[in-house]
Amino acid sequence: MKGLISLAINRPVAVIAAVLMILLFGLIALNTIPIQLTPNVNRPIITIKTGGRVLHHRKLNAKSFCPRRRFWRALRA
Repeated sequence: MKGLISLAINRPVAVIAAVLMILLFGLIALNTIPIQLTPNVNRPIITIKTGGRVLHHRKLNAKSFCPRRRFWRALRA
């Protein structure tokens, strides 16, 4: 390991060239990967329907969404 470090210090141009080659090959590989191998991930959408009478949005938030938010936060922790 000591030889590798001293080699890298003594030949900085070779190290920079090697890093640039690795980056170039990585970008080429990333651009040529088939579309079938990349996942198609959609964000989940949660829909909450409430029944009953029509409420003002603040009352609806306090009665329906706040308890659910507390529930989901408790699950996340």
